[in-house]
Amino acid sequence: MYNEWTIEVENAKRASTPTHRKRPSLFKVLWRCYGLYAMVPLASGFLEGVCKISEAVLLGYVIRFFNNPDMTIKQGMGYAIALFLVTLIHGTFHHNNFFHVLRLGTWTRQSLIALMYRKCLTLSTSSSISTGTVVNLISNDLQPFENFIPIGLYIILGPLEMIAGMYFLWQELGVACLAGLLALLLLMP
Repeated sequence: MYNEWTIEVENAKRASTPTHRKRPSLFKVLWRCYGLYAMVPLASGFLEGVCKISEAVLLGYVIRFFNNPDMTIKQGMGYAIALFLVTLIHGTFHHNNFFHVLRLGTWTRQSLIALMYRKCLTLSTSSSISTGTVVNLISNDLQPFENFIPIGLYIILGPLEMIAGMYFLWQELGVACLAGLLALLLLMP
């Protein structure tokens, strides 16, 4: 990560003009270091979302089976087995996704700590930054990077899941599903 940060700083210096100083972007550096690996939990999270929606749809079919005496046992067993398999796959994708997301958060935090440590080694002893300030930065201010990664994935996947859920609710309930959407939008921060 240090090499990528050095390249970003040099690029920012080259792009700066005498009137406007361009600042290096930490996001670009993190993306260059971990962007490809971030696609693994994104794809796994997308498949997890597909499984969540599929579970709800299949559960609806199982309930319809119990309410409709004209359906055969074969159809009901098919729905039940499909619901079991989708739930099993959902659990597998969820744990796989959670593992990769937590690993990505830990890697991000560790690399930022190493970057700060390297910067601290280059500071002079007469610097105005105290040891306590550096410890505070490392222990408190870098933790949100690690905490954001698992939640940040759902900033992308959440609206997609909501759109898919609203589509299926619209098929079942019609205009009445907009009341649920309104409640969801009111509860969002």
